[in-house]
Parts: sequence; C-alpha cells; structure tokens
Amino acid sequence: MKGPPCTRTSACSASTQALGPASRTLRSARIPWPLPRGTECVLTRVALLRLLAMCALRPPGTAEPQLSTRDRSKDGMTVGEGTAFFWLKPGEAAISRKVTKLGLLCGYSTVTGRRDLFSQAADDICRCMERSFGEAKLDFWHSDLIFGQACGLRQVDRELQAISTLLPKSRDSLIVISIRGQMRHTFGASGSINLTAAVRALQGGCVPSTRSLEETYPAFDTLHIFKTSCSIPSRNTLINSAGFGGVHDSMVTLSLRLKSG
Repeated sequence: MKGPPCTRTSACSASTQALGPASRTLRSARIPWPLPRGTECVLTRVALLRLLAMCALRPPGTAEPQLSTRDRSKDGMTVGEGTAFFWLKPGEAAISRKVTKLGLLCGYSTVTGRRDLFSQAADDICRCMERSFGEAKLDFWHSDLIFGQACGLRQVDRELQAISTLLPKSRDSLIVISIRGQMRHTFGASGSINLTAAVRALQGGCVPSTRSLEETYPAFDTLHIFKTSCSIPSRNTLINSAGFGGVHDSMVTLSLRLKSG
C-alpha cells in the first residue's frame, strides 16, 4: 500500500469527510484505489468524563431500552465504538477484477456552521444537502432514503428542520431513519457505518428501523421516520454527519441496479 495518508479529526463527521474526498480523488484519477475508513474507540474514562461534563451523555444509571435519537424525550447520547472501511475503485477496474460492485459514491459536500460546539444551523444543513445532490446531478426531491445524524442531544433537531424545509410540496413524505439506536453513537466511525447500512438498502431494499422510537415531534409529521425495518427499493441514499464546531457533511450514494432520476 502506498499513497498520501490523511487523517480527519472532526469527531462525528470524520469518516464521512474521509469517504467524500476519497471518492473525488478517485473520479479525478489522482488516486486510483483510495481506502477510506472510520474508527472510534471512545469508551475510555477520560473521554466519557469529558462528554458527561459537556452534558452530552444520557444521565448515569438510565435504564434500557435506549431512547431513539429522534424521540421527543431524548436526553443525551449513548456512546459506542466501531470501525468500517471501504475500498473504492473505478467501475472499469471493478469489472476487470470481477469485484462485486456495491454502489456508487457520487455526491459530497461539507459546510462549517456558525452556532456553537454542537449545533449546526438549519440553513447550512440545507445548503450542504443540496450541494451533495447537485454534485450527483440530482435534485433533493429525488431523495429515496436519508440516514440522519440524530445523535440524541437535548436540543432542537435542526437536521429535521432542514429536511422539512427542502421537502417539496409535491412529495407526501420522505423516509428518514437513524441507526444510532442499534449501534449507539460511534462518533468518527458513524459515517462509514452508515454507509454499510446504505449499501444494504441499495442492494436489497433493506431499510433498518429507528429503534425504540415512541413519539416524534409533530412539526415533522411529513417525514416518514420508520419505527420498524422494512423492504423498500431505493435508488439512492443520503448520509448526513455532523461534527463538533458546527461541521456538517452530506454524501449521496446511488444504486447500480435501479436507474436513478
């Protein structure tokens, strides 16, 4: 293995910031086979005490089951660890080597918000999602499935605000899910782990549930937040990630089995 190494340290959006630029270097032929990945090992005493001091964690001793990160009664994040990596290749190379093609990374955008340590502005998130679909040569109303950040912090859900703002009146609903209830919040690995779930949705139509969801915000009733897993063919997915300091990243993937558009 050879080539320029690069490390992203934007917390929860780190692996998305690795995957998005890696797909761009592949399309521009600057790096033939990039290997982006996301890894998180946050379950240490020092890290947990710092998150607790920032009032970012669920209160100690809170009983299971985990509250959904989209639930009105959310009271802080529950942290976890994980890792996932992808070997990105141009289509021609995948065919010649008889590699199973999982999907196409075709749109990416990143913005830096202007709120505070945790918050992103809804208009920044709107701009980021629109730009990622623009790079994929699609409009936002083409969205089939959105994997949300949904970290579970006790604040207004600006990501859902942004999605609702962009949802055209011609669409009755839009599918939005979060796998934080299954995986917990894996910080720097969350983008790459979301991509594994997105690939399953693109390949077999397997849409995971938003675990333990009980009651959503009435203002977001136009968004279809799945409580149970189901099978729905998806032409594309959007993955949202948000990091410390108001950073937000969006990444679009396309199915190779169903024509998008």
